[in-house]
Amino acid sequence: MELLEYAIIGGILYGIFFSLVGIGLNLIFGVMRIINLAHGQFIVLGGYAAFLVSQHFGLNPLWGIALSVVGAIVVGWPLYAAVVPRLQRSGDPEMLSFILFFGIGQMLEALTVLGFGADQRSL
Repeated sequence: MELLEYAIIGGILYGIFFSLVGIGLNLIFGVMRIINLAHGQFIVLGGYAAFLVSQHFGLNPLWGIALSVVGAIVVGWPLYAAVVPRLQRSGDPEMLSFILFFGIGQMLEALTVLGFGADQRSL
């Protein structure tokens, strides 16, 4: 019976996680009309930042999550300021954002593999 309980709790937590990712994508597209295909890569980058803080500095993983949020703001705000206003002024912001954020996502994925390798990590 214990295995069934863990499976149910794990399924609920996965559902909550994916619903939050979906709500984030919906909010970005619904408000700004920008398609951010690098959304998942930014989430993975935050996970690796939490991993670094907890494994290499020996801190609690909750501190890693808090510092990941700060790191996301430090990376995301200049990216937003440099890219999004120009996209919103363009004639077709949906298509241009699709292409641009696809490229940014590919770049972030390649940098993550170069920096951390292709192996799975856990906290």
